Amino acid sequence: MIDKQTKYDRQLRLWANTGQDNLERCHLCMINADATASETLKNLVLPGLGKFTIVDAGTVCPGDLSGNFFLTEADLGKNRAEALTRNLLELNPDVEGKWVAEQSIDSLDAQFWDQFDMVIISNYVKGYDELVQLLWRQDIPLLVATTMGYYGSLHVIRSETTVVETHHPSQRFQLFLDKPWPELQQFVDSFDLETLDETDHAQVPYIVIYIKLLAQLRASNSPIPKTYQQKQHFKTLIESLSRDISQETNFIEASSSLFRTVLETEIPPSVVEIMKIASKLDLTQTSLFWIYVKALENFASKNEGLLPLPGTLPDMASNTANYVQLQKIYHQKAIKDREAFAKEVQILSASLGREEADDLNLDLISSFCKNSNLLYVSKGSYKQVSEQIVKDCLVPGKYNISAVYLSLLNTRYYFNIFGSLPSIKDLESFTQLAFDVIFKPYMSSISDIPESVILTFTDVLSHNTNSYHNLASFIGGITAQEVLKIATAQYIPLDNVFVFDGIVSTSQKWKIE
Repeated sequence: MIDKQTKYDRQLRLWANTGQDNLERCHLCMINADATASETLKNLVLPGLGKFTIVDAGTVCPGDLSGNFFLTEADLGKNRAEALTRNLLELNPDVEGKWVAEQSIDSLDAQFWDQFDMVIISNYVKGYDELVQLLWRQDIPLLVATTMGYYGSLHVIRSETTVVETHHPSQRFQLFLDKPWPELQQFVDSFDLETLDETDHAQVPYIVIYIKLLAQLRASNSPIPKTYQQKQHFKTLIESLSRDISQETNFIEASSSLFRTVLETEIPPSVVEIMKIASKLDLTQTSLFWIYVKALENFASKNEGLLPLPGTLPDMASNTANYVQLQKIYHQKAIKDREAFAKEVQILSASLGREEADDLNLDLISSFCKNSNLLYVSKGSYKQVSEQIVKDCLVPGKYNISAVYLSLLNTRYYFNIFGSLPSIKDLESFTQLAFDVIFKPYMSSISDIPESVILTFTDVLSHNTNSYHNLASFIGGITAQEVLKIATAQYIPLDNVFVFDGIVSTSQKWKIE
């Protein structure tokens, strides 16, 4: 039998054991068992989603087989949810799957939805607005995946998104070069660059070189290099310390790495804003994330305005003894900061009357300290359209992908009223509905809708199917990706609408507030 470390090796490199554990605890509900649903679930079953439940009362018909690769002729006449569940589970025996043959989601009460960590609506369902409101009240993330012909969209509806392990591409090593602590300063002072022999001089870690030069700048009241010109000057200082810049690898590294390494140690503005939000919250009614943010603010106020040291070091040219010693100094400082932060969590939890044992999760505390400079917070909305999207759509004579989104949204309104997808013969009633529910505040009559929008409506209704497999696969992949971000609590998720136009192969995203 293949163990999980081997089976999930590639994804563990992305989100580690903590992310995998979160994924395996996730229970997902999928509404509808169509092609988009099957492609989404395929991409979640393979990496080891804990459990899924499909809600669909329909039976498999010949039309389902054209775009859904997880339904076969042997499934004809059977319940779609049951057939899709059975076929998907063949992909991964670690996953648990269930199905519910329910014709109307209106008959499913709040207790039914409360068992899920998130819900996906694949394409269209009656009772959509009521379900959105219910899940919003229960604080259950909802993802709405839509395909129609060659067009598709995804809307992530979530009241609040907080991420600690963002894996942000701007992530840099936090080395505290301009604010060395005593043990680090003592290590730096142990190197006398002038008296070292040629071999030892070429083995001095470039962190030591940086700290020595930054001390010289402070002594001369010069600023820490921030601008390109200042860093270029700093580069010349590095080269001046080298005995042969063409041969000493450590000085070559110091010169090439300074732009991403020599940084002023400060709390990033984004984290400052998150701290401000935390200070206004009733922490007795919040998630653990906000307890940690407030504890982080308390930690920084007692630590010269500094965040916890992550403790990780980049590779660098050095002999083993120097590098190991430097690594030990950073590791010990990180442990000390982590313990001090945990103490702040403990004090804060006690003051709030919370169970300290629940809050003092050592894995979470370690992750929070390592990633505290790149925390992410976003407030969501259950609104489906914004004034800006409508105004973009109404620019006369100009194609805009916002018209695609409003077409897909109007299709949802149409389905909710009539229980079927509109076709090209329904263009007039479709346009009238769009005017009534979307455009009316922005124009006096239906004739004011630009011709470009009517043409987009025509394109969408000319292919009134969600069974085109290429679009189902694409939107299913996008949707699964966002589910993985939410389930693993890692990476920054979509915020909050994505639209794809397969005709011209372009996409756009918006934040609807």
